[in-house]
Amino acid sequence: MYTTLSIEESVRPGGFGAPAPLVALQPERHVRPFGQIETVPAGHRLYMQDDPAHALFRVLGGTVGTSLVMANGSRRVTGFLYEGDYFGSIFSDRYRCSAEAITEATVVRYNRRAWGPRDVPGASQDTLLLEALQSERRTAEEHVLLLGGVTACAKVAAFLLYLSERAARRGEPENPVSIPMTRYDIADFLGTTPESVSRCLTKLNRAGAISMETSDTIALIDRQTLSDIPRGY
Repeated sequence: MYTTLSIEESVRPGGFGAPAPLVALQPERHVRPFGQIETVPAGHRLYMQDDPAHALFRVLGGTVGTSLVMANGSRRVTGFLYEGDYFGSIFSDRYRCSAEAITEATVVRYNRRAWGPRDVPGASQDTLLLEALQSERRTAEEHVLLLGGVTACAKVAAFLLYLSERAARRGEPENPVSIPMTRYDIADFLGTTPESVSRCLTKLNRAGAISMETSDTIALIDRQTLSDIPRGY
């Protein structure tokens, strides 16, 4: 017996670990009095792993990826961040991972040096920190769920459902799914190989569960099949 990972059950309202729906962002409220809006091009590195942590960020638009280099030199993608997600450092003096814009992204930079009783109203700072902690916890929980797939194809299928759910929570079309990250990024995120990701996408396409419209757009045809990938698939 085994448990089939169903990301739809885990992220939709009422499901296990269901995150609160995103509230429509109001940039002015989230920036003032101590944040600064920045637009960064795709491929731009916002900070490196182990750099001094001077800021906390929030995504207003686009996609940002976070990753860390393991002791053996391998890379592990730790998150794909979208509108409403926080990243950076809340309390640590150094960033525990690197962050890079996958697409052109608009972010709010909150300079930690500006956080003080004379500059930041206590309630505003408390709200920011609470939202950042909740965002970080949600990202970690969803990553754990995605890594729980029995096979590589179960992980890939769950990842597609996850991207669809994330789009829906942002108020964007949930199908077809936009895939701005590379197969290498997906593999590093799911703990598998790029070859396995490509092979699984091809199998799902042939099975009629998905339709690979372009290299970065995939239509979800049969969600039931995607949420119930059998052992050995």
